[in-house]
Amino acid sequence: ASVEQSTRPRPLPLNTLALLRAASETLGIGPGDAMHYAERLYLRGLISYPRTETSIYAPGFDLAQCTWHLAQPDAARWLG
Repeated sequence: ASVEQSTRPRPLPLNTLALLRAASETLGIGPGDAMHYAERLYLRGLISYPRTETSIYAPGFDLAQCTWHLAQPDAARWLG
């Protein structure tokens, strides 16, 4: 049996409102915590400034690795 691979385009980056909504609906965290974690990701060079309304990823941004880290049960620990 062969495995067929497929690719999807990167999703558009979230603007601030969409980020807060996704954090609430997906992770169950409030806006203050969401912005705190977004700022921590920014300070580590993983995302653009959290209050920027942008739709462009940096060329070297690894979306799969970033989302994998955020999905880990201990993600809040390494975000500080």
